[in-house]
Amino acid sequence: MRRRSSLEQFEDLGFNELGGDFGFSADGAGDIVFWYVTATAQPGREELFAMTSTEGHAFTRPRLLAVIPGAGRGALVVTGAGRSLLAFWEWEDRHETGHLQAAFGHINARLVKSKSVLVGPFGGEATGFVGRNAAYVIYRRWLASYNREGQQRFRLEFTRSSIGHAFGKPRPFAPRLRGCGVNTAFELPVPEERLIATSLDGYAIVNLVCEGGAEYIVRYSP
Repeated sequence: MRRRSSLEQFEDLGFNELGGDFGFSADGAGDIVFWYVTATAQPGREELFAMTSTEGHAFTRPRLLAVIPGAGRGALVVTGAGRSLLAFWEWEDRHETGHLQAAFGHINARLVKSKSVLVGPFGGEATGFVGRNAAYVIYRRWLASYNREGQQRFRLEFTRSSIGHAFGKPRPFAPRLRGCGVNTAFELPVPEERLIATSLDGYAIVNLVCEGGAEYIVRYSP
């Protein structure tokens, strides 16, 4: 029997009709993940799926990673060392308030999900990475306060998880800086390209843009 190609499998999924986010991620050790978000029969509800391939083998059947309960604002799936997999997604509720949730674990095992984080009315613009068998998700959370120009304040936070463990409580990211976000000045299409450099031992370099146009390079050490 002729072996079906990956392209034929994508065509079976209705690849051109998915309508949501999608992408690939590779860990450099032979694992490749194709992930995608698709609508469901229930209006305003979406599902995040992933298919994996190891060392040139055929892709697995689609695996449901998450049910997104509201209108999606973006998702991303990232592979890492030790055959680990990080997924995170944003959505808005019926009040148009943004929420963020993440999941992390072994690429072929059940992922441990975080609690939903309320990020506010304008979205968290989340990004994330995996290093030293731990996952990090960085996002923007809007605060109930305003600056002198009447603009709502926000701050960068992050949450961390290691294999088999729940995500920790959100913590400030670069707490000395105010009004900052991960650099998206070039309108890069997906969160994993938001000018973040990582290493397998857990270090990361993030380019931040803050109020007034000031830019900073922040080095995160695990």
